[in-house]
Amino acid sequence: MRTGPRAVLAALVGVLAGGGSYWLAGDALVAVHVLVVYAILTWLFVGHRTAIPKGESWATNRWNGLFVVVLTLGTMPYINNRLGVTVREGAALAILAYGIAAASFLVGVVMVRSAVAEGESDPQSAGAGEPS
Repeated sequence: MRTGPRAVLAALVGVLAGGGSYWLAGDALVAVHVLVVYAILTWLFVGHRTAIPKGESWATNRWNGLFVVVLTLGTMPYINNRLGVTVREGAALAILAYGIAAASFLVGVVMVRSAVAEGESDPQSAGAGEPS
C-alpha cells in the first residue's frame, strides 16, 4: 500500500481508537495517547504485515502464545476497580497498554527487517549456536 492511503488509514484507526477510549474513560489525555499509539500501530502493521509470522508451526505459535499471555496478564489488572479507576477507565488503559505492546512488537520487526536488508550483523551473536 502506498504511503498516502496507508497514512489515511492509520489516522482513521487512530481517531476511532482515541474516540472510543475517550468515550470509555472521558479523559482527553488517555484518548490522545491511544490515538497516537494506534495510528503508529496501524501504519507499521499495514507497511510490514508480510513480515509477521502466520503461526503455522510450533516454533512460531509458542512465541505468539507467549505474547498473548504476557499481554493479557499485563492488561487484566486495569479492568477492575481495585486500582481506584472505574471499569470503563480501566478498559481504556488496557486498550492503551495493548496498543503499546503491539506497536513495540512491530517496531522490533521493522528494526530487524531494516538491519537484515542493510546486511548488518551483531558481532556478539556471530558465533551464537556454535560450540566453544
